[in-house]
Amino acid sequence: MLIAVALTLVMNVLAGLSAARVYYFGAGPAANISTTLLARGEFALVLATMAAGAGLDERLSPFIAGYALLLAVLGPLAAGQSHWLARILPDKRAAHEGELVS
Repeated sequence: MLIAVALTLVMNVLAGLSAARVYYFGAGPAANISTTLLARGEFALVLATMAAGAGLDERLSPFIAGYALLLAVLGPLAAGQSHWLARILPDKRAAHEGELVS
């Protein structure tokens, strides 16, 4: 389960950074977007309920419940600390504004 959570964290951060880069957001907004995406795992609970109702592997429901619980705890914590991520990101907006001026 920890591998799934770690992979989700990395992929959501990369997706948020990619979306922010497309629109030339600065490091701060890019970090905020990336970490805000982490708390969006409610759909996993719907899938767990459907899987349990369909009689699929009984290990699936506790796995998804634990996964969603970990993301529900870690997501807001990461969003509150997005400034740490912003410190290591290059400021793409400043570079883009420089391109427009020249």
